[in-house]
Amino acid sequence: MAKDPAKQPAWPTPSERSTSAGTPLRHKQIEAWLGSSIAQEISENAENVKIKRNEGERAIIRDMVGRLATIVAVTNQELRYEAITISSSSPELVAEFQAAIFRDSEPIHVKDFYTRAASAMRNWLIERLAHLEASDKPIQRQITAWKAYHRAAGKLPSSLRAVNDLIVYFGWDQVKAAEILAISPVDISKRYTASLVITNPFLEKARGRS
Repeated sequence: MAKDPAKQPAWPTPSERSTSAGTPLRHKQIEAWLGSSIAQEISENAENVKIKRNEGERAIIRDMVGRLATIVAVTNQELRYEAITISSSSPELVAEFQAAIFRDSEPIHVKDFYTRAASAMRNWLIERLAHLEASDKPIQRQITAWKAYHRAAGKLPSSLRAVNDLIVYFGWDQVKAAEILAISPVDISKRYTASLVITNPFLEKARGRS
């Protein structure tokens, strides 16, 4: 009997997630700050709001970059090749993501944050992989396959992509994903399973298992 893909460990697996800097983003802190930023728009003068929003945005992005560093470390382990480099303390990288995610003057809501942040992380990974060339042909094939995997994840239908983003790119389990998206755990499981049907063939090839 075929195994239910949604019951298999997500990539990166929990043990792999702990191998380098970066933990799942602190959702409650993100939710609290993004929610309060909307109230600040009403109750405080524009300059104070701008300063506070900039500080809050940068704190959230630094946490996000830490999570991205974990994905980079695990990808390099899979490739057995130090393919991608990332400096989680780089102010330039924080500024790059801040501009991509908080790209206008309007407050951003939590679900929109996760959508934009996952897209930014995915695009960053694809861009870095696109500039890699390995002399070892099997490794080069894997690099190409990793690009295809992240592109496939980005092309998922929006309802499936939202779930996949939270589990894969942010490290949340299905229970937390259900809470964030405000849908039932049963629906999360169905959507995650459907997303894996599409992305797993790309992932298996990227991991050199097909």
